[in-house]
Formats: sequence, structure tokens, C-alpha cells
Amino acid sequence: MIQETPFARLVTTPEGDQAVIQFVVIGAGIAFVVGTQYRSTPFDHEFEEIGKREAVEPDLLRAIARHESGFNPSAISPKNSNGTRDYGLMQINEATAKTFGYAATALVGTTGVRSSITIAAKLLKAVKSELGSKANIFTIIAAYNAGSGNIKQRGIFNQAYVGSVALHLQLYAMGSLTKGATA
Repeated sequence: MIQETPFARLVTTPEGDQAVIQFVVIGAGIAFVVGTQYRSTPFDHEFEEIGKREAVEPDLLRAIARHESGFNPSAISPKNSNGTRDYGLMQINEATAKTFGYAATALVGTTGVRSSITIAAKLLKAVKSELGSKANIFTIIAAYNAGSGNIKQRGIFNQAYVGSVALHLQLYAMGSLTKGATA
């Protein structure tokens, strides 16, 4: 008979997030992840509501917010190479905010959270549509960061950005049934 040994380990990501990963070891060291409990995030209600309304995975929105601002709704970036800045929870560029009919400064602070998440969700939907057959989770994440034109025409993207967002997306998605749990 093969013995199953369950155990759990608290892990910390490079950004300081914590998750409890539950494993089952079967026989000679074969381990299967059977569950994850990821700490809840600020603005979970908004991510869920807006993600569902806009048909964008709420965990993707969470993962982007984690990377972009560390869930800080008052974040304002230093000037980008083109002289613009990124604002709020989702770090929306001021030119993008204007395209969606918002003043960038309206995205800053807790009063701007819903608008910031909404623009991000609409942008992710637009990017997915624009990329067409090239759209997969990695190209969508890359295009959110670098612009879909850079992805479609030149394939230029920030690998560290995509990797970080994809890691957090996976951790949030694995723990989606236990979103409110604490590690």
C-alpha cells in the first residue's frame, strides 16, 4: 500500500506575499498540490464585481494591481520615458485614462479605485480583442504593460513583468476558493 502524507508549507513570494500551499506526498517523494490559501487582498469586492461585469478574470486584475502598485491606490509613478505618468491602483497611464474619458488624477486614492479597476478591465478586454489569435494570458499581460502595438508588431515586452504578474495570477487562482483565508 502506498502511504499518503499530507503537509502544508507557508511560502513567501519575492514581493512579500504569503500563501499556504497544501501538498500530498505519495510514495517516494511524488508531491501534488492539493490546495492553496492565499491571503485576501484589499479591494477584493471591487475586483470581483468589476471583473465579472467586464468579463475579465478578477484574479488577473488582482495580480496586475499587486505588481503595479502593491495595492496602493495613491501610487503615482515617476515620469515614464515619454514624459507621462501612471496613476492609481492599476497604474493607468494618463494618456490611457484620457482615452477612457477620465482625468488621471481622478484615479488616485480610494475614491479612484473603482475607476482604475474599470479602466484596467476595459483595457484588458480591448487588448485581447486586438491581439486576436495571438492572445493568450502571457501576451495579454505583456500588452497591458507595453501596449498591444509593441506586442503585435515587434514582440517587445518586459519578461520580468509578465513573470511576476503570471506568478501572482497563478497563486490567486489556486486559492480562489479560499480567498478570505489567512496564512
